[in-house]
Amino acid sequence: MTRKGAKQVNMVSRQGTGLFLTAFARFEDSYMPEPNTGCWLWTRYTNKGGYGMLGIKGKAELANRLSYRFFKGDPIGQSVLHTCDVRSCVNPDHLYLGDIKQNMKDRDSRGRVQRGQTHFRAKLTEIDIQIIREAISLGFTNVSIGKYFKVKGHTISGIKFRKTWKHI
Repeated sequence: MTRKGAKQVNMVSRQGTGLFLTAFARFEDSYMPEPNTGCWLWTRYTNKGGYGMLGIKGKAELANRLSYRFFKGDPIGQSVLHTCDVRSCVNPDHLYLGDIKQNMKDRDSRGRVQRGQTHFRAKLTEIDIQIIREAISLGFTNVSIGKYFKVKGHTISGIKFRKTWKHI
């Protein structure tokens, strides 16, 4: 399934009796095209975030970055972003370069940011926030509200000044 214009990273070589495939050949054997979306879904190891990984010269590399490097050029210093929003996709037509700020903007616009009670570290619920805001308006101190909800006073301050829980 070699794609026209692909760049090979290193040559096939023989060492002892074993044949070592190029990084590109190993990459090519590690995804499956999905006909409905056009995504090339990574079939080997994925990290906790769902991104494909491939070992190259003893170093674990992100598969989407490898794909970009093989088909479009080296993305040194930039993030490789997905137009399809599928983390395991390695189709170079679905990849483009951007910076961390662009990546965060894409994440937010696609609704992939955890906020409020869906965030894995949340100790408060949306109902708690409404009660906290009411308590603030009644003149209770941040510390007293924090003690009741078992959070720090600065957490209540963040809610009060809408630095956190802005969406409520």
